[in-house]
Amino acid sequence: MTRKQDNAIAPRSEAEKRALIIERLIGDTGEPGQIVRAARKMGERVLPSVSKTLAELLPAPVEIEISAVEVTRFSEALRGLSQSSALLIAASSSSPDALVMHLEAQGVAILVNALFGGAVDDEVEVHDKALSPTELDVASLIFKPFAEALNGSGKRALDLKMPLPEPINGQGLKKQSLRDGPAVHLALTLTLGANSGVLHLYMPQRVFLQHRGNAIADEAGNEPKEDWSEKFSGEIKRSKVSMEAQIMLGRLTLAQIADFHAGQVLPLDIGAMESVLLKAGSSKLFSCEFGKLGDQYTVRVREPFDAERDLMNEILTQD
Repeated sequence: MTRKQDNAIAPRSEAEKRALIIERLIGDTGEPGQIVRAARKMGERVLPSVSKTLAELLPAPVEIEISAVEVTRFSEALRGLSQSSALLIAASSSSPDALVMHLEAQGVAILVNALFGGAVDDEVEVHDKALSPTELDVASLIFKPFAEALNGSGKRALDLKMPLPEPINGQGLKKQSLRDGPAVHLALTLTLGANSGVLHLYMPQRVFLQHRGNAIADEAGNEPKEDWSEKFSGEIKRSKVSMEAQIMLGRLTLAQIADFHAGQVLPLDIGAMESVLLKAGSSKLFSCEFGKLGDQYTVRVREPFDAERDLMNEILTQD
């Protein structure tokens, strides 16, 4: 099934495009590695309780493995859906889309097969069709323990609204939209006998940081101290800018300027060669001297540009 393009708002300006690219690279915090490690720890914490619950529900043991953890876009939760997938969007007290769970069609099929006495060692076929009410009930049984375990308790609880809504399936998937932004994605592989399926968990970084921010802080505290500004400064230092050497010609009236013509030679003021400004864009950086070394013209840096002194000189030289 072909899905429509995500409902994310396209950046309108070059600045927004650059901001989006940077956000994709570093997320909300500038430390995607810390986000990924904290998200993995969150997943590892919930697996024991979920495994215990599923062992009571299913007639055969299910192995759960974290197969992927990544920083992504929240809109990615709506990609790769088929009409036989099961999707659940859980709201919390602070967000209408605090957690998105997507159980792939293969995952639904093997769980239904196991619950209704099918041989888990036989290959399970997946039919590309909308799920039946029974299949949706099975998906709900799987979503519930994951949501409860991720919800947690105490100050760091996600405060998910219970009971959970019904899973979305079939034509209902086409109507879904999510607020786009940085997110964390955990892919969990569920293995029953010879078959396996994938459950995807998506959480907006705004929600993850609000309720799991301490884990990020702990992660940062356990790493060698490194100033983020220093890392960013390193990237800045490697970037290139156009430099301009500006020589002061002198002060002229508008009438004199209006009389300029092609081929006219303009004399430089006395000392002009010693009052060159080195600029990058609109920023004045250094006061320099103009010279020549062999056949090549040169600029020798004399001192950093002094804005206050430059202003005073301009005031004193005014007629």
